[in-house]
Amino acid sequence: MTDEQMEDIIQKYLSNLKKKMMSLDIRNKKKKRFYFSPENEEVPESSENINPQAVRRIREYVELNYGKSYLSESEQARVNRKFCTGIHKNCNLYLTDGILQSPVIKNNQYRFSQLQFEKNKAYYGNNHWIIKRNISVLAESLKRAFIIRKDDFVSRSDAGQLVPERLWKIGRTDDDKLFNRKKRAEDSEFVIDVLIDSSGSQADRQAQVAAQGYIISEALSQAGIPHRVTGYCAFWGYTVLQRFRDYEDPRETNERIFQFRAYANNRDGLALKTVGSSLMERPEKNKILIVLSDGKPCDMSIQRPGTRQPKIYDGEKAVKDTAYEVRRARNQGIFVIGIFAGNEEELSVEKRIYGKDFAYIRNISDFSRMVGTFLRRQIDME
Repeated sequence: MTDEQMEDIIQKYLSNLKKKMMSLDIRNKKKKRFYFSPENEEVPESSENINPQAVRRIREYVELNYGKSYLSESEQARVNRKFCTGIHKNCNLYLTDGILQSPVIKNNQYRFSQLQFEKNKAYYGNNHWIIKRNISVLAESLKRAFIIRKDDFVSRSDAGQLVPERLWKIGRTDDDKLFNRKKRAEDSEFVIDVLIDSSGSQADRQAQVAAQGYIISEALSQAGIPHRVTGYCAFWGYTVLQRFRDYEDPRETNERIFQFRAYANNRDGLALKTVGSSLMERPEKNKILIVLSDGKPCDMSIQRPGTRQPKIYDGEKAVKDTAYEVRRARNQGIFVIGIFAGNEEELSVEKRIYGKDFAYIRNISDFSRMVGTFLRRQIDME
């Protein structure tokens, strides 16, 4: 089939899926009751009467779309209590290795994900030399930076190993630095998290985004830097975090990044909050978070009867919340870099969220140079 035919099938499938879930909602829907507020306004009755069956069905549907979670029920409840607060109240987190790694059944979503995986790999094949060159350039840049950091260096001092050639200064100058002292380089331990926006707004550039994530991961693997790569999106009240590779996984695990698929919404602040917290638990002194996004946080969750409703996450409040989580991570000692791959009209939003520490990638050929500049600068600063 041609790409156009396949896209048409996907759209029909999603349309039918939506109709089925709407009918499920109608069957479970209870008649709304209203009361009158002191201002004499008609207000829907607070729905704290949660329908466990409706909650379970939505959870099962998320599982069918994104694969099984690697958290137990108790662990899931714990992370929800910890992170789903404030503007993210009534949200849920869903941590998974993805539908291709841990499917419930091999349904249509599994097949569509497999199809996108093949498209991403085909893009890699067609741009093999450009991508390989980007990986090589970035890896070598990082290796050189770490070699410099690990080298000891000698400086003039008022104590240490005496340098006879400087003895003539005694009584003749105020310079008392007659010695050399060997200083050890700063702590060179780094850990990096790569967070990739997997929302539907990335649908037109899925293969390119997957390639960007792969370039970073391969370069970090070659440089020997522990790192994790995670995709994030928001779906029916759940913020889904798909783990493509974990910190200590072998290099061949990087291939899973080509399983990237763009779908649903994105609640950037909650994803940043969650990933940043686990990054802080790492023992390495120097921590970096790289976020690949299009600069448009948006989660327009639809009310589903019998469940708690998350607040709509859009516009100014979504931008402010995401910017707040970036600032909070930086205040904790995490260096946050925004890699922008969206449309130029969204640049102003990206600047508000990430400040000066963001790179606008117009062409994949420039990718390693732009990312390498930011990483080298941070490695040299630490």
